[in-house]
Amino acid sequence: MHPIMEKIKSKGHWKIVIRPSAFIQNRIPELSRCKMLIRDNKVQLRGWDYPHYDINTEINTGIDYVEQLSEFLDHIEAWRFYQSGQFIQYKALWEDWFEARTAIGRQQQSLSNKYLSVTGTVYLLTEIYEFASRLGAKGIFGDSCEILITLFNTKNRKLNTFDSRRHLFAEYKTTLSEIPRSVSLKTTNLLGRSAELSLEHSVWLFQRFNWDDIKPETLKEDQIELLEKRL
Repeated sequence: MHPIMEKIKSKGHWKIVIRPSAFIQNRIPELSRCKMLIRDNKVQLRGWDYPHYDINTEINTGIDYVEQLSEFLDHIEAWRFYQSGQFIQYKALWEDWFEARTAIGRQQQSLSNKYLSVTGTVYLLTEIYEFASRLGAKGIFGDSCEILITLFNTKNRKLNTFDSRRHLFAEYKTTLSEIPRSVSLKTTNLLGRSAELSLEHSVWLFQRFNWDDIKPETLKEDQIELLEKRL
């Protein structure tokens, strides 16, 4: 296993799979187009793009896929994009690595707590669904697609705002070791509702942390700030 993959899997991480519902091995005829599809459709709404496409890091080429692994501070990720149109990404939870650059992070690491950022999760899920929508608009999926997102190493992990101005009024914690969710969509539905779908996914996820009364509108303003690049 590549050292970056080992590092990702050593702590909390996401696995994201975006793929057409129907498998066609050479849906994308040329590997070079796989690279261009990632490069040209990545989502850049804040300081770090999704998926991260690093022009200074080698793009590896397989028989029927391209891939890139990268690491910069608490940004640790690996993605692979197949000619079948399937995109797979492993992405470390920055919440488990940001002690390397912040005093708050070092303090929380010393307490051995595991957290999931509420706002950071909304941002990431918004980017994932927007990226899927952009691929869908390029005709990569045909009529329908699947989005499978799993959060690993979650047992006893707590939600956190990481913002001294915003507080959660209770402790929201999960006892699940991993939290998978699979969504099947008509491509036309994805194109028209990517932001809404990502909020629905966020609410679903937070409910698995026992935040029972969370509503999409509670998170909407954070998403609007991201989409309008007001961060």
